[in-house]
Amino acid sequence: MAEGHSTPTTVWEMVELQARLRPDAPALESVDGGSMSYRDLAASVLAMSCSLHLARVGPADRVLVYMRNGPEMLTAIVGVMCSAVCVPATAPIPDAELEALFSNVEPSAVVATRDLGAVLTAVAPRVPVVFAEELDGVAEAIPMPAETSDSLLLTTAGTTARPKQVALTHGNLCAAASQVVSSLQLNDTDRCLNVMPLHHSHGLLGAALSTLWSGGCILCAPGFDPRRFTAWAERSGSTWYTAAPTIHKFVAGGHDVHHGFRQHRHRRTEEWWTRLHVSRHEASANIAAVVRPAQHLHHSPGEIDAISDESVLPWRRTRCNGGKRRHRRGRSDGGD
Repeated sequence: MAEGHSTPTTVWEMVELQARLRPDAPALESVDGGSMSYRDLAASVLAMSCSLHLARVGPADRVLVYMRNGPEMLTAIVGVMCSAVCVPATAPIPDAELEALFSNVEPSAVVATRDLGAVLTAVAPRVPVVFAEELDGVAEAIPMPAETSDSLLLTTAGTTARPKQVALTHGNLCAAASQVVSSLQLNDTDRCLNVMPLHHSHGLLGAALSTLWSGGCILCAPGFDPRRFTAWAERSGSTWYTAAPTIHKFVAGGHDVHHGFRQHRHRRTEEWWTRLHVSRHEASANIAAVVRPAQHLHHSPGEIDAISDESVLPWRRTRCNGGKRRHRRGRSDGGD
């Protein structure tokens, strides 16, 4: 965060500060083209606030964002978080699961794209829908939530019991974003390629909000596609990406990789894939490995490990010892 400015305590303060510092810098980009500046992102947030206000949605109300993964969904999520309690869900979801989600969350409104309107009307006809393509302008005086206000409601995986909702405040989100930026030494020149779902804390906090906190640019992909990942990374000029361990192993070539993808990687040994480095950070309750090309590293040499093109990306959980974080460094040969 820039020196001489107060540290943001809400998502809106984060966006508004970047819009003042670098209004024309790209905040979001699509891997298929198109971008949104920080000035436009702030305007979109205010437009969303106005639309929800007209729909009689207050700061404590829950709003379901039901859209496909990409920059439009991220824009909507940020806008809703600045106005109400956002419940993100990536479309499409089977009707039965969508009905269960409505039953569990009980949203006061839904934000979606118009092509999903018929499904939402069939599942929850009494819940008003705000279409992301048709926001109703900007109101001059709309109350923004405070640091202690709930901003995000995430749903657990439900692997051992019924899925539960976990609420995060604006203060929680700002602290998490700040921690990632500090740990990875991100700055406003960084460009993050996000292939994780935006309804998940890893994609939303570990990649998107941390990038916005740093003043960098978040490059939004529809998801991880091994056939297109290399092209996205090279064409977009990304300086880092974060993903689940399975995806890292895919990228590093340690597991069975799509044949065409692997051939493409090995043809480009002097470019983006020449060498990979890995560091680890904690974001919320998740521990994520982050990989960036060697030429874009901001870390000190003692905090990273080189990985050869043929190796399996090492994965170690951060362990606590006497209150201090201890990082187990992986070996380039993929051993223990």
